[in-house]
Amino acid sequence: MIVMKSILAILAIGLMLATAFSGCVGGEKTTSTDTTTGIDTTVGNETENQTDVNQTAPPRANYHMEQSGTHMIHEGALGNKYFPFPVDEGAKKIILKASAVGTPGAPIGGCGFWILDSGGNEKSEDFSQDGQEIVRELKEGAIKSGGYGEWQIMVCMQLLDVSADFKFSVDVLYS
Repeated sequence: MIVMKSILAILAIGLMLATAFSGCVGGEKTTSTDTTTGIDTTVGNETENQTDVNQTAPPRANYHMEQSGTHMIHEGALGNKYFPFPVDEGAKKIILKASAVGTPGAPIGGCGFWILDSGGNEKSEDFSQDGQEIVRELKEGAIKSGGYGEWQIMVCMQLLDVSADFKFSVDVLYS
C-alpha cells in the first residue's frame, strides 16, 4: 500500500511539472488579436517562435595576405614559388597587387605573378620588372568558374639565371 501511494505521488508531481512547463517546450501556441489596436499577440511555444525567424549567416570576413622575399631560380620546381590562399563561396573580388626588381645589370629582371584557381588553372598572368606595380582584379564570374577552395599565387622568374626581390598582396573581398 505504501509503495502504491509513493508511485501515485511521484506520478502526480510529474504531471504537475509537465503541465507547468508545457508552454516553454513546444506546448500549445495561442494567438489573440486586440480588436482596438489590431495587434496580434502570440503566447506559448517559444521554441517554435524562435525557429520561425529567417536567420542568415553573418557576412564572411575579407581575406588579406602579404608576402615578400628574394626569389632565385634554383628554388622550387622550375624556380616557381606558390602561395596558397582561401576563396570561399560568396567571394566578390580577388585583387592582386605585386612588384619585383631583378638582379642589377641583368637585361631583364623581375618576376611573373600568376593567379591559379582551385584546380590549378591559370586565371591571370602578369609580369613586373624594375619595381613596376601591377594590379590584377578578378570579378565574381571568374571566381565562380575557378571554383572555391585553395587558390594560389605563383611567383616565377623571367630568366633562368637571375634572382629578384618581390612583394605582393592578395585580397579576397566578400562585400
